[in-house]
Amino acid sequence: MPKVLNVAAYLEQAANDIPHQLAVIEPKESRRFSSGRKLTFQEFHQLSCAYASGLSKKGIKAGLRTLVVVKPGLDLLGLVFALFKIGAIPILIDPGMGRKNLLKCIERSKPEALIGIPLAQGLSRFFPKAFKNVKIRIPVGSSLKRRGTAPLIQGDYQAWKKDHTPKKNDLAAILFTSGSTGAPKGVCYQHQHFLAQLEYLKKHFKIEKGDVDFPMLPVFALFTPALGTTMVLPPLNPSKPAKAKINRVVNVMLQQKITMSFGSPVLWKLITEYCLERGITLPTIKKVLMAGAPVPPQLLKDFYQCCPNAQALTPYGATECLPITAMDGQEILAETSELSEAGKGNCVGQALPDIQFKIIEPVNEAIEDISAATVLKQDEIGEIIVQGPIVTESYDQLPEETKLAKIKSKEGVWHRIGDLGYIDSKDRLWFCGRKSHRVITKKGTWYSVCCEAIFNAHPKIFRTALISDGSDTPALAIE
Repeated sequence: MPKVLNVAAYLEQAANDIPHQLAVIEPKESRRFSSGRKLTFQEFHQLSCAYASGLSKKGIKAGLRTLVVVKPGLDLLGLVFALFKIGAIPILIDPGMGRKNLLKCIERSKPEALIGIPLAQGLSRFFPKAFKNVKIRIPVGSSLKRRGTAPLIQGDYQAWKKDHTPKKNDLAAILFTSGSTGAPKGVCYQHQHFLAQLEYLKKHFKIEKGDVDFPMLPVFALFTPALGTTMVLPPLNPSKPAKAKINRVVNVMLQQKITMSFGSPVLWKLITEYCLERGITLPTIKKVLMAGAPVPPQLLKDFYQCCPNAQALTPYGATECLPITAMDGQEILAETSELSEAGKGNCVGQALPDIQFKIIEPVNEAIEDISAATVLKQDEIGEIIVQGPIVTESYDQLPEETKLAKIKSKEGVWHRIGDLGYIDSKDRLWFCGRKSHRVITKKGTWYSVCCEAIFNAHPKIFRTALISDGSDTPALAIE
């Protein structure tokens, strides 16, 4: 673990080492960012210092739970780094989860301050119960400096002298799960978890200075400036990736000479289809990380046609623990893709350094200690649990959910991902689907990813879903 305990310190280091290298680019070609702003690392560091200075004057301090509702972009990144500098705890919630879930999450997370666009400020007035703990309200425009209908966050970067120095197990931020497999939950990220993730990105994924990143999964946008890597903000709504204007996305990739990207298989399927139909290649891309859902073999084949000089990696994990494995796409196509299409599940690779995973007998109740879990043998399908430096230890304000998802041990906390899988003879992990998606019958148990892959290979089927129709016979919904 590095001596530095505050992620914001990495930004300051980059500002000193590579002050004139571009840190953040808002592409002018995008309707989401009309300004086309470009900030060097020195300028972005100064921006976050100015925000830290201004926020401090408004009462934001170390340990203060601060809900941030600002549109994705350069200013949001500057705000989050400013809160890290102060030692405040940013609460980041995806508004795409719907108003009902959003209000529940806000009420449960008990924010003491709100930094938000006019819509968020109005929401706090119409639904006071969810915002009852908020004592400080800081209204900002859509992008802080433009189209603002409220006072700006004013601050002098030179007035900011020293970043907060946290302890490694201090709460750094609260990031919410998507809610795609259950009610959204706030994940408590300690500073040590962020630092461990940064180390994996640098050492294992070899993300380095000089790369031009295009992060299409918002959480990874938090790390790019800290790695000394230029970030180009994608022209898409992170809450609605399937509705992205792919022509704009591809145009920005080409114009900005993107070298790496992190995105979901849904987005990369749209990108590769668009490129193949038009004979477009993306020659500058060297590395792509695809995560968030199983990556079909056909997508990898199409990807290598579009990005002939790129390496495709498929990290596996969850909001509570990411990354825990990463498999090269070429290995998937050469060794495991045919097995996946035959219903054996998706191979996600071996554990990253200092990560352990086990397969245990699935149970619905809490497991107090790892000694109480029944560990299964090689090739036996069961519940996946993981332990390591990136494994978070609790959910915010949800003790019962924490008890169900965490297992104590001498090595540290094990997280029950909620997925099913098995370990093969090469110590590779295979993913067979969500635990809640399996169908149990008198004749046996059926696993969603295993069953769906067989039918998804049919040329006239777009996708399928394993379901139970209430009888003892599994069923399949087909699109």
